[in-house]
Amino acid sequence: MTGLGVNFSKSSLILICEVPNIHYLAHFFGYGVSALPSTYLGFPLDASFKCKAVWDLVVERFQKRLVEWNSRMPSKGGWLTLLQSTLWGLPIYHMSLFTIPASVAAQLEKIMKLPLV
Repeated sequence: MTGLGVNFSKSSLILICEVPNIHYLAHFFGYGVSALPSTYLGFPLDASFKCKAVWDLVVERFQKRLVEWNSRMPSKGGWLTLLQSTLWGLPIYHMSLFTIPASVAAQLEKIMKLPLV
């Protein structure tokens, strides 16, 4: 009804175990074939839920956004609003899949408390 559709060129079947005739199935459905390790929305699909390396991407995004915003924020109030409304939203999706380690949470809070330049 909305006109949205699946982009089959970006879709793939990910093998977890031996599947007979996988290339026939992939061709039939119009998918590619891939295997683990793979990523979905930036997440490694084969990562352990306790792995801290999964959170490196979130920390990098935090730092990248702060550098971009630092030159454009004229006021301290605008800076704080931006931090609270936007930046804290970045790890929410990660937290729906992985438990955030306390050290990573502390690191993100430390990044957000950096003084304005």
